Amino acid sequence: QNAGIRQVGLIDFQDAMIGPTAYDLASIVQDARVTIEPGLQARLLSHYLESRRHTPSFDEAAFLKAFSIMSAQRNCKLAGIWVRLMERDGKPGYMKHMPRTFRYLAAALSHPELAPLRDWCLRMGMDFND
Repeated sequence: QNAGIRQVGLIDFQDAMIGPTAYDLASIVQDARVTIEPGLQARLLSHYLESRRHTPSFDEAAFLKAFSIMSAQRNCKLAGIWVRLMERDGKPGYMKHMPRTFRYLAAALSHPELAPLRDWCLRMGMDFND
């Protein structure tokens, strides 16, 4: 859509650490500030899985479980950050990201292994609907 230098993206890695690759993928396909449509998320995830299937030690089911766990953790953390920025720092503008964050969290919690966490969230009054 953009031309010239506007085509260039910037990845902020100042807080980068060594961790699970599933966290990195969740961070890329579920951007905190830009909506990545579910279809594109699925294609990106599928592309990643396809690129790893040739690796003998790659366990796709384990990776998808880890992806869901990392996504849930990341989006819970982000939800807390948005609230902190509003409540403590007086920056309510970040709350515009909450619906997206909850959509990503709901998708992560749809993994069968995370059903107990999803049930707990619902009991605590979390509403995953926009």
